[in-house]
Amino acid sequence: MKKNIWEEVTQTAQKYGLTKREIIESSVEQHLFKLKQKEYEDGFKNLANDKDMLEMAEWGIGDYYDQLEKL
Repeated sequence: MKKNIWEEVTQTAQKYGLTKREIIESSVEQHLFKLKQKEYEDGFKNLANDKDMLEMAEWGIGDYYDQLEKL
């Protein structure tokens, strides 16, 4: 780990009364969450450009609407 990052972790731990481990674990969890979020975002963008998926979604909406009309 870079020296300046380790020093910042140490200072932050002291400032907030946390352990260095807690800060590192929290940081890693947040980073992994953001990566997963980006993965989902990219996946949805790809689906939005997929003509077959759009057509299937439109069919599904029509079927759903038909079911609501029957109620």
